[in-house]
Amino acid sequence: MKAVKEKWTELGQDSHCALHFYCPKRKWQMRLECKATLHKDDDFAKIQWEGLSERSRRIYALRNTPGEPVDDPKSAYIFDSADRAFEHFGVVSIQVRKLESLQLERPDRTDYHIRALWDLDSNLLSYLAP
Repeated sequence: MKAVKEKWTELGQDSHCALHFYCPKRKWQMRLECKATLHKDDDFAKIQWEGLSERSRRIYALRNTPGEPVDDPKSAYIFDSADRAFEHFGVVSIQVRKLESLQLERPDRTDYHIRALWDLDSNLLSYLAP
């Protein structure tokens, strides 16, 4: 898994991203093609920051970077000044462009899968070969 800083930098260079979901009970998967917008020290980020609890804000003052190896769990909780916590805060806003759905097993037990793509830009729905 990529470090948070690496992913933030990557999204800054190429805003295209995707989200994948799978429900094993329904044998159904969904893929969302998206465009990411990064918010750091702008009005949107400030509004989101104000909505956080004091405890959540405090986490952004941790000295270690998320995902950084530590000797033990307790040693990860070394804090810098809480006044600087907002400097480490950012928001990724996602705009979904396309939804792709694949039903692997149908409730009516027919022997074919259904795969469909909905392009939200053109508002077109098309069926795809699985």
